[in-house]
Amino acid sequence: MSGRRLAAGVAVLGSLVGVAACGTADTDASDRAIRALAGSTATSTPATTTTVAASPSSCGDPRVSSPALAPLPAAQTLAGDPAIGRILARGRLVVAVDENTEGLASRDSTGRLVGLEIDVVRSLAASIFGDGSDSRLQLVTVTTRQKVEYPAHGDVDLAISAISMTCERWGSVAFSSEYFTAHHAFLVRDDSPLHAVSDLAGQRVCMTRGSTSIAILAGIGLQPPPRARLVDARTDCLVALQEGEADAYFGHDTFLVGMAHQDPGLRIVTEGDAQHYGIAVNPHDVTLVRYVNAVLDQLRDDGTLANLYERWLGPLYRQAGQALPEVPVPETTRVSP
Repeated sequence: MSGRRLAAGVAVLGSLVGVAACGTADTDASDRAIRALAGSTATSTPATTTTVAASPSSCGDPRVSSPALAPLPAAQTLAGDPAIGRILARGRLVVAVDENTEGLASRDSTGRLVGLEIDVVRSLAASIFGDGSDSRLQLVTVTTRQKVEYPAHGDVDLAISAISMTCERWGSVAFSSEYFTAHHAFLVRDDSPLHAVSDLAGQRVCMTRGSTSIAILAGIGLQPPPRARLVDARTDCLVALQEGEADAYFGHDTFLVGMAHQDPGLRIVTEGDAQHYGIAVNPHDVTLVRYVNAVLDQLRDDGTLANLYERWLGPLYRQAGQALPEVPVPETTRVSP
């Protein structure tokens, strides 16, 4: 099903022009909590209200992934695997990414995609093909709701876009081991009277469609409930906050530190819930997951991942008065089917 959609959203790493990916996402856990919140205000695109569904049965610890291939094999030896063979035959790794989150994945002054997540998948492509040429990596820019849909439907080989690993999402994709631990927080204007999560009761709170933030905020049970303003892109929440159309942006600290860097008139209020980032892969591509985990292990062990943390996020976290998280240690591995 992916041909037309993929063509509409492709950007090659290093190119000066990128086109946002199109498509309509499937309903997932992050938009089922809308009914628990007050009616959403108008947004740049129509807000979506969906029916609350029963929670899925537990998948256990959603941070637990398939065991890494050890030692890390040459990808050519895995050419018989459907997923890895497809990547090798194509000659490039196709990855869904964000394009507007400073530090993780955003466009620089030339229009080139840069950030921690871009460098992680660059390392994956270099490992698979044995060379670091940017021509080996094809990036598809997606919105929050699309970041799980694309790998689930086979439109990309994998997705890396601050994707929190949850049991609900494990029903659609498989995840790599954790590469970053973020925390929920909210962003407000510096002169805002909001200083604690309880202060969000009855306030206009911006969030992205398809994010786990929606269910988390609804689960706090604030009265009166916050008024959810739902948008497609994280930067839409920044604009809504700056223009006085929202009172707060509820999201991950990884998003907020970059926004606070862009606008010193904003401040971050820490909420605290941990969000564990994993790379999303089609659930049938277990060998690819294990290969990704082997590369992530290598990046952890040789200090590369810690260096990427410092390069891309260290200055942003420090400027915002936040502590830069440590590189997470992978949890016990999930038994592969």
